[in-house]
Amino acid sequence: METNLYDRCRERIDELLFSCMKAGRTVESPSGYYVQWSTGEGLDLWLQLDREWNFLGCIPHFVGETSLDATVDRVIADRRNPLRGQVRLWMDAREGDRPPLAHPVSVEVPDFAIACESLGRGQRVKVRLTALTRFGRFYETDMEFRQAHRWNSLRYMDFPAMRRLPFSEDEPVAEATLAGRVMNIEMQNNPATRGTVYCLAAETRYGVIALIVDPFVMVGNLCKGGIIEGCHWLTGRIEGINKG
Repeated sequence: METNLYDRCRERIDELLFSCMKAGRTVESPSGYYVQWSTGEGLDLWLQLDREWNFLGCIPHFVGETSLDATVDRVIADRRNPLRGQVRLWMDAREGDRPPLAHPVSVEVPDFAIACESLGRGQRVKVRLTALTRFGRFYETDMEFRQAHRWNSLRYMDFPAMRRLPFSEDEPVAEATLAGRVMNIEMQNNPATRGTVYCLAAETRYGVIALIVDPFVMVGNLCKGGIIEGCHWLTGRIEGINKG
């Protein structure tokens, strides 16, 4: 009997997760285990396993070359999964730029139970941020971008948080709209789909952010020096914690 598309996808995902568990680096936490699997080219997959080694979930992340300065607003643990959670951050604007965000950005942390165990409100951190694009558009020139936004004040350096409605303070969404200038373009294989993804570095008003972009979720022509705009899922590794 021929398997349907769902069964084939499920088999492929199970095969990938099993391979990651065998080849990845295991990190123990108070609530279970993380398995960090890397392609060796910056793409990571963080698996979450309970104390009985039952699979709970996973989070992808790209290890970019730069980190951003931020202040912790709140640490939010997932109610159903102790290994998963978010940090809500006030991102620092660059010196001389316009005032910071009106409200903070939520970032999902791949090793949440370890990295965020001692974090508290007001603490200064560095975050290695990755934006995984859900949908968006490329613009080849500034003029093209300005024409598309001639009725609003969005600039390519803007990085506003986006709240879904209804918005819950207890379960914020780790998503944001983002527009930035493309500084670097790499192509890598996606082990989950066996397709190709763009690994980009984009300059924003808060610094350089790494983006993972599936070509199928974008419209427009990608080019270095152009502009990317879209809705993104945010993940971030917390580092450089100031305990003072």
